[in-house]
Amino acid sequence: MGSQTYDFVVVGAGSNTLTAAAYLATAGNSVCVLERKDYWGGGCVTREATLPGFKHDLHATNVFLVKANPLIRCDELGLLSRFGLKYVETDDPYHGSLFDDGTGIRTYTDLERTCGEIAKINLADSKAYRIFAQRAAKYVDLLSWGMFSPPSNPATFLEILNQSDEGRYLLGFMRASAWQVISETFQDQRLQTHLYKMCGEMMVSPEKPGTAFALVLILGFSHRFTSGFVQGGSQKFSDALVACIEHHGGKVFTGQDVTCLRTANGKITAAETAGGEVFEAKQALIAGIAPWRLEKFIDGFDPGLTAAAQKALPSDFGVFLSSYALNEPVQPRYPVEYSRMQINQCCHTDVSKVRKMFAEVTAGDMPSDYFANFICASIHDPSRAPAGKATLYLYHMVPMIPRGRRSEDWSELAEPFGEWLLKGANAYIDNLEGNVLGVHHESPYEMEICSPSFRNGDVMGLGTFADQFLGGRPTSEFAQYRVPGIERLYLCGPFMHPGGGVTGGGRAVAMRVMQDLEMDLDKAFATY
Repeated sequence: MGSQTYDFVVVGAGSNTLTAAAYLATAGNSVCVLERKDYWGGGCVTREATLPGFKHDLHATNVFLVKANPLIRCDELGLLSRFGLKYVETDDPYHGSLFDDGTGIRTYTDLERTCGEIAKINLADSKAYRIFAQRAAKYVDLLSWGMFSPPSNPATFLEILNQSDEGRYLLGFMRASAWQVISETFQDQRLQTHLYKMCGEMMVSPEKPGTAFALVLILGFSHRFTSGFVQGGSQKFSDALVACIEHHGGKVFTGQDVTCLRTANGKITAAETAGGEVFEAKQALIAGIAPWRLEKFIDGFDPGLTAAAQKALPSDFGVFLSSYALNEPVQPRYPVEYSRMQINQCCHTDVSKVRKMFAEVTAGDMPSDYFANFICASIHDPSRAPAGKATLYLYHMVPMIPRGRRSEDWSELAEPFGEWLLKGANAYIDNLEGNVLGVHHESPYEMEICSPSFRNGDVMGLGTFADQFLGGRPTSEFAQYRVPGIERLYLCGPFMHPGGGVTGGGRAVAMRVMQDLEMDLDKAFATY
């Protein structure tokens, strides 16, 4: 058995833990990261999963929300200027819906271009959208501050909001459902469907109270920040973090399966691997381990804390993702101007059908109708496929555990569902027949195998419900990233604030750790 000592030991090399490690290393600390797999990135990875030369994002593909984080917005760690991270820059529509009647809606970063699109189907809705989006934009800085710093006390946050008209306006969205606001604000069912599906990307039914907050967040950010496609795939975001860590003297070890977190006198001391290696932490240890799994790693861990964390609500549904290697780029069955949309929603014009399908998967039933999304990232980033070829990212909302089945039953459901998913896409894409060279499926079951943070395939780590935001995520006991009863042990991952997706959430964890240890934040943070 060997032993190594660092200021900080970080368990897990997902995008959140890598972000925390990068900030701590930049601040001048010795840092090591331990990853059980033979590659880093967690849910932010790109693999040649189908055929050589075809680069597929197996989870996150639009690294967008993090653009609001000072990590990227201010380039705090130099990921853009020094460590190779590059975003695809394009004025192509960021997002769009393709409807079953042959019409569509395109969403641009530019608000006026988007309003022009909506005016083609409903002038009154175009005006209402402009007003709503302009008001949402006013909250971007406030939301960014709240998302990318340690969470404030929920009671304090609500008290602050209640002190102004604008705050009370925002507070109303934390109580209302997305559907309530959409249906009351907009008339045309196509726009209602377009926005409803966008809100559904949070993996919570847009019918639930509090989901209107997601509508404000999505529209506010969508018209402030540009495309989230990373050149070379989302793996390059993780790679830039690793380059930053190593530049500052940190180490990232793969193939190191941590099986035990050592404690002494109520304080964390080290991480031990299955191979018997011990990594001692002089200052603190940050673990990408969900709180409901801690007792597997810590002898004598309080089972009451585990039980409370296990009661935290998961997302309402998950996703089934199929990655395809194609002989040629897709051609949507729509006017040519729709061929370069970055994210394509397959939609019914009848919003009641979309609501019905969301209700089905929320209840645990397999979808009875089609409402997939597809992305052909190689159109915007040719480096992802051999010359003339293309990649396709095709996904559909599904129950994480189908009613009456087990999670592992996805192993037998995956192939037929994947065939159904591809067949349904033919109604929206002209040239799929005979175009597929290779395919790779990721069901919720495979997603949990990839990362235990995705419990039952919950790619958000935990439900993004109103009471599981800020100081309520995952529970009030764990909300400040500290582990009760164990000094200097912190948690980091999608199950913690600010939540799932590629957010650079480890920034807030590093800030909390450095504040607790009375370290100089100026060494790593441009704004706090």
